[in-house]
Amino acid sequence: MNIDLLSALDNREEEIRNKENKLKQRESQIKEKEEYLLELERSLKKYADLIGYKEDYTPPKNQADKLKEQRQTHIQQQKEKHAHDKKEIIIYTDGSCLGNPGKGGWGVYMIYGDHEKELYGGEVNTTNNRMEMQATIEAMKYFEDPYKYKLVIHTDSSYVQKGITQWMKGWKANNWRTSAKKPVKNVDLWQQIDELIEIMDVDFKWVKGHNGNHGNEKADELANKGSASV
Repeated sequence: MNIDLLSALDNREEEIRNKENKLKQRESQIKEKEEYLLELERSLKKYADLIGYKEDYTPPKNQADKLKEQRQTHIQQQKEKHAHDKKEIIIYTDGSCLGNPGKGGWGVYMIYGDHEKELYGGEVNTTNNRMEMQATIEAMKYFEDPYKYKLVIHTDSSYVQKGITQWMKGWKANNWRTSAKKPVKNVDLWQQIDELIEIMDVDFKWVKGHNGNHGNEKADELANKGSASV
């Protein structure tokens, strides 16, 4: 047989032996780890028995968790208490801004039976979207006992209406980031809205702006009045 071929076969045989040795070493290491894990599991079980630990054991909640749970319980109790005696309030909100950003205002027009209520305010440096959101916030914050009312809020802002009814849930689940992983704009106001709608019974409806709707026109007037007040 050719000497070069014999040499090649010897080298191949040596490579195979080396691989077999490495596999045996690996198997030995795995076996040692398995034995270690079994021993650790036995030790943990002994310790668990010693301290009376059970598999369904629930660790104590921290203070923040307790407060959150208490708040949610209170909200649910109040909602159930007033589920059948709520007063329905019709609300129109609007925002305005000169310059965007610039001086802006918000307006709220409420209707309950024969009663009407007007609210307005403004800021020196803001945007139209922020004023639209602020109007929504001020409308909900107005009610001292929010559980007694059913609010139907009309807005001509698709940004506000879709943000609340379509986008906000995803933003929250994504730690207040958009689907593009960017921080949500106006997050401070969105979080206020989120906290308010958690405790209130609110429907949000879009209405076309400047189209002859009396409530929308009144809210627009109040928003302009708000911007003129600052």
